[in-house]
Amino acid sequence: MLAGLASTNHLSRFAPSAQNIQAALSRVHANNIEWEPLAEIAAKDAAFTHAIFTAVPLEPHDDVQDVTVALGTRLRQIGGNLLHAWLLQIVPVTSDPTFTNTSLMVAECAHHLAIEIRYPRPQEAYLAGLWHGLGRLLPAPELTNYTDRRAGFGNRDESLSAEQQRHHQNEANLAAQLVRQFGASEVVQDAIALHLGLEEQIRSAHPLVRIVWSAVRLAGEDAPPALAAVSRVTGLSEPTLLSLRTDVAFLATTRSAQTEFAVDHVTPVEITHAAAEWSEPGPVGALEVAIPAPGMAPSPVERHLRFLAIQGLMKTAFSDASIEETGARLDAGCRLLFGRRMPLVASRETGGSMQAVPMSGLESIARRFDEMQLALDDEASVLSLAGRTGATTSQFPGTELPGRSTADWQLARWLDARGLLCLPCTFGDAQFVAIFPIDAPLERAAADQPLMAALAGAAAGRVYTHAAQAAADSTLRAGIEGRYREHVRRVVHEVNNPLTVIRSYLDLMGQRLGAALGGGDEIAVMNKELDRVGTLLQTMAKGPMEVVEAPRCQVAELLLELRTLYGEPWFGRRQIELDLRVASGLPAARIPPSVLKQVMINLLRNASEALGRGHKLSVSTAGVVVADGVPSLEVRLIDNGPGIAADRLPEVFKPHPSQKPGHQGVGLSICKDLLHQWQGSILCRSQSGSGTSFQLFIPLDPVT
Repeated sequence: MLAGLASTNHLSRFAPSAQNIQAALSRVHANNIEWEPLAEIAAKDAAFTHAIFTAVPLEPHDDVQDVTVALGTRLRQIGGNLLHAWLLQIVPVTSDPTFTNTSLMVAECAHHLAIEIRYPRPQEAYLAGLWHGLGRLLPAPELTNYTDRRAGFGNRDESLSAEQQRHHQNEANLAAQLVRQFGASEVVQDAIALHLGLEEQIRSAHPLVRIVWSAVRLAGEDAPPALAAVSRVTGLSEPTLLSLRTDVAFLATTRSAQTEFAVDHVTPVEITHAAAEWSEPGPVGALEVAIPAPGMAPSPVERHLRFLAIQGLMKTAFSDASIEETGARLDAGCRLLFGRRMPLVASRETGGSMQAVPMSGLESIARRFDEMQLALDDEASVLSLAGRTGATTSQFPGTELPGRSTADWQLARWLDARGLLCLPCTFGDAQFVAIFPIDAPLERAAADQPLMAALAGAAAGRVYTHAAQAAADSTLRAGIEGRYREHVRRVVHEVNNPLTVIRSYLDLMGQRLGAALGGGDEIAVMNKELDRVGTLLQTMAKGPMEVVEAPRCQVAELLLELRTLYGEPWFGRRQIELDLRVASGLPAARIPPSVLKQVMINLLRNASEALGRGHKLSVSTAGVVVADGVPSLEVRLIDNGPGIAADRLPEVFKPHPSQKPGHQGVGLSICKDLLHQWQGSILCRSQSGSGTSFQLFIPLDPVT
């Protein structure tokens, strides 16, 4: 009987109670949805929870620790507009008005029994109890539901026997198969399937099976005669069970009354206007779209208003969803509203081809579809026909060999379906085709197809708009970067002129004064630094990725060069002693020279500004050490200055406002980041009034 469940529109029959539908509508029509109260409403209704978990199934081995939290998470993923559309679409026709209260009573009994016998997952027991009777709501071919099927029989056992003979399974097996569809665990399925079993069959079963079996009997009208059997199965005394049943009955009645209170505060007119304002046509005036009583179909006017409201809600269903969330919401909406998996959506491209919209959840199928390069004028493909003519098409190419179109046959196989339903849809000026997997020609009524197209088009439009915006942003960014680089090239060209003059004067000074004053080495270093300025400017013009510097540095040579360049102006003139001691034969470090130079310049400059006359800075290479398991070269900087304040020391490598002229307060943080990029590290020790030390650990070049 369940074979055709996914291909049958059971939403109007297998639906929450009218009371819970209206209570939920009172929540979702608000601007700011309160998800927790909405989840609490859903948690009281077996059909409601079944629908939400079918829309967003459980993951394998996903234990529900809190029913309300699990429902709230799924309700948020579905979104307020799609929930609103679903609640307006379904029509409760359940002819068993006691079913909702009965299932809630069983769920509460199961939950409290689980607590009493210390079952580790009482929320799981609640859900199993809530879902135990879902098979009663499933429509039979010739009857409305289980309640009608059992009419005419003398007792429940006779009706179950007749049901078994007619459908080859009973309501318990039907319910177990229903919860299997959304990933309920095997033990939950077993507990539901065996809730009609005999006592001797249940005693040796899993604890959850015994809990649900006992809850069904404890919640029934004939509970007192069943107390002895429940006591034997659970190990609880009859007085304890009787007290538990009394408490649970009061709790279930209280929860039902809370739902009625919520309904009293929302009139049918409020619900109508809240839903209708999303639709594109004009206002609905004073017409009411009330929730029909069970067994009553809406009038033609109400059906039309509902259709307009639902269509409008679908068109705005993804406005608050991220690109990553859009695919998941589309899949949840299709499962909730149409009992189907999400479609693959293809766009009509200007070049005459069909291209998949990159929707999360179908990435691999979209990639394979694009690799086929299906042309819009393909005469064999029903997908191309739908894209070319704007008409709905469908095809069942079969499962063994391709039919008229191999592309359609492959796509159906990729979507794990027997056939394809291709619905043209639009979003603004963009034109799409939603390709729904189907397994029967009349799987969905023609009246549902515009809604299916509206939902798919809204999701595709969200992704398409985002992609178009991203492309526009990329073009704008490329234009800005191009103009920036052109501006920098002009600046570099102009700056090179004074740099060339400075180099010329330095060369002339070297020729005139170098031999007499012994300043040839200093002038050579200054020329080298001017060359570095020119290289940095060229890097700005070309872009950082276009200049590649070898990550190999001779640390001793670099330190000697820095002393030559900065020793006199930063230390000598201020009467600060700079003591540099470098060992000979040191291996090369795995770091670009410019990076290490930037680190050392920051540290040397900070030291020169922190130390006063008569102070000393010692810089030394301590040799090769192992830092964090990595062979590294250690460089030490130790001074006898005033030190760093104790409250500042823990955050010395974090950016902070600086009071020094020309400083941004980021020098040490830059040092740490630069070293970290090359798997190096830096440590700082300081004591107020006793000086500061820095230790740099730089990984060795493996080629050395």
